[in-house]
Amino acid sequence: MRKHSKFAIRHIFARWCVHRANNLLVGLLQRRGRRLLAIGILAAAITARAQETNRFEFFGGYSIVHASISTDVPSASPSHVDANGFNLSAAAYFNRWFGAVADYSAHFGSESVHFIDPFSGQSVTGDVKAHVFPLQFGPQVRFPGHRVTPFARVMFGFFRIRTIAPDFRDLDNDFGLSLGGGVDVRASEHVAIRVGQADYIRSHLTPKSWQNNWRFSAGLVFGF
Repeated sequence: MRKHSKFAIRHIFARWCVHRANNLLVGLLQRRGRRLLAIGILAAAITARAQETNRFEFFGGYSIVHASISTDVPSASPSHVDANGFNLSAAAYFNRWFGAVADYSAHFGSESVHFIDPFSGQSVTGDVKAHVFPLQFGPQVRFPGHRVTPFARVMFGFFRIRTIAPDFRDLDNDFGLSLGGGVDVRASEHVAIRVGQADYIRSHLTPKSWQNNWRFSAGLVFGF
């Protein structure tokens, strides 16, 4: 009888130990599960914050334009002048990818050009200065990455060019169309480096038709 009682007590004690161990294991797993869930939520929040994009961007930097002077300078050779200057732009995005941009640049350059003097009709060679001022607006699309963000845009607006030759000068204010894009590399949450931007600018200067111009820029982008 005592043997049966001892066996029953041992059996009950063993079952209690197994039950207690199961409860401890389940509690440990639940606590760890909650911790893992909290860590996962925190990591997701940090990742989402890192992937957030700025709604407003302001760019400023160096720029060079390869501008056509053939409309204002008869029989110019070369037909284009390289002019250095600066480029400024402001972009506002409606969502992560699509926005609108306003772009302005100013360029000043001179080059020795062979041309026909419009007054004497003689072939001469002299320094021709070109001052170029495009002001344009249009849609811009970006493709945000972890650090690198390419973008592309189409812009319309004004194209102003002043040419100054030894014996004459001219000023045109007409229409311009631009197709271009570039690449921004994130340096911090609110600062990026625009490592390169290229724009093809198609200008229409009266009385002639279209001219081909190219612009290249690089600088800093500030986002908010």
